[in-house]
Amino acid sequence: MIKLKISLKNYRGFGEQATTFFTLEKGFLAFVGPNNSGKSSLLKLFFELRNIFDWVFNFHGNSIIFPWKITNQVRLNGVDDPAEIFNDINNRPIEVIFDFSGSSGVTDFEFSKIKFVLVNDPRYGFQVEVASMGWAGPLPVGWADSWIPINKPIESNHANGMLGGLSYKYLRDTCREFLNQFLYVGPFRNAITEGTASYFDLQIGTSFISTWNSWKTGPNKNQNKIISKVTEDIKKIFRFNGLEINSSQDEKSLKIIINGKPYNSRELGSGLMQFIIVLGNAAIKRPEFILIDEPELNLHPSLQIDFLTSLASYAKQGIIMATHSIGLARSVSNKIIVVQKDEHEFSTIRAYEGLKNLPEFLGEMGYSAYEQIGFNRVLLVEGITEVKVFQQLLRHIKKDHETLIIPLGGRQFINGESVHELNELKRITKNIYVIIDSEKNSKNENLDKSIEEFQKMCTSLGLSICVTEKRATENYFPDYAIKEAMNSDKYVSLKPYERLREASLGWAKEDNWRIARSTNWEDVKNTDIGKFLESI
Repeated sequence: MIKLKISLKNYRGFGEQATTFFTLEKGFLAFVGPNNSGKSSLLKLFFELRNIFDWVFNFHGNSIIFPWKITNQVRLNGVDDPAEIFNDINNRPIEVIFDFSGSSGVTDFEFSKIKFVLVNDPRYGFQVEVASMGWAGPLPVGWADSWIPINKPIESNHANGMLGGLSYKYLRDTCREFLNQFLYVGPFRNAITEGTASYFDLQIGTSFISTWNSWKTGPNKNQNKIISKVTEDIKKIFRFNGLEINSSQDEKSLKIIINGKPYNSRELGSGLMQFIIVLGNAAIKRPEFILIDEPELNLHPSLQIDFLTSLASYAKQGIIMATHSIGLARSVSNKIIVVQKDEHEFSTIRAYEGLKNLPEFLGEMGYSAYEQIGFNRVLLVEGITEVKVFQQLLRHIKKDHETLIIPLGGRQFINGESVHELNELKRITKNIYVIIDSEKNSKNENLDKSIEEFQKMCTSLGLSICVTEKRATENYFPDYAIKEAMNSDKYVSLKPYERLREASLGWAKEDNWRIARSTNWEDVKNTDIGKFLESI
């Protein structure tokens, strides 16, 4: 499992604070904050410094022999004046540190950290200095644990098990995969205009239309299938009976047929066009990560989670988003980072404190407003990973846009002491349903005391609750869906009471929603989960 800790100083609104760091790993990460707080800058970091990362991590050797300084050799991506990215309060060098020391796979003969220092010197111009450290094994005799310029000659030291220079291979290969292959999606992403154009990493205009037409109608069957999948995803999200997305004859506009009626792209709303452009780009490029600014833009609340999970299905690793909506972030994100300005107008980040109580969450989601636009029930599930799983399952029976799914915070509220929170929820809405894992190791094993007490409490309050007959949600997934979602025939389905972490080849719980997305409803509807979801 790859985990990248990123430390940052003096980039745009960020200052010298040593605590300005966040961890990038598989799944959903959300930056939440007010306007001009710096959350969008954290996404732009990867886009604007991409050329520097490309230059360093696309080197083909394994030893550390790069120049100490890159002077005016690499241009910033999408930035005309390098001064733009420096903090305009202190004007000090930018420092970015990548730390992979928490990842599995770092060997004793690998560097695990790399530092970039960007200097905007009026005499010599824009420069980048690169250094490395984080020797994973014991340090050779006489070496200090300090940053090493990457052009520094390193002597062989056979006494310490070293054969030649220190290895750069893991750091290089991991960064090349993890950082260079991403798709940055800025706001205002619904433009279909004439002329070849791009908006950050998105193809738009006639260049997008031409690519779409080539992939849809060309001789490559895999490309044909990908466009067909995007079209089917959009059809399901908007609940169309039929959908065709075609290029006009001159490839200057899209011709879209919805439920048998033809439309030009300019006749349709920005929300639908956003789905076509963003999902189309993501499916064609198939990036490691998708970085998206304001995913809620132009979208009805009932479509926002569906948009994010559909988009994430085309990313190998996950989604990093900047959003104003704490409710949306809480619904889908494994980690939430709060971005705000301090008293000196520097941007700062901190981890979100987490779910304190369920009524507060409903308030953040604005449930009263949600009711006015079609939501008529609340489904409580165990945690963030289950939110996306049940959103996918409810999508099969067209109940996802009417159901607000709320995580219980793992076992935080699954006990007999949560009566106050549940009573407060009932003041907001009467239509509350609950589904949690039984965690049973065998069919005849009794429920854990906390689960049993929670079940009894829900029943006494008149809440409809399903405690799964099998051990957990992942025990219901069919073999074909697991293989398809994990893109490997090596994975097999779990036995009814098998723990995921004890499987011979398990997967991350964060991947459960991908498997649920690949599962046919016919394989769910006759189970206790399927019957419960159809009853709500």
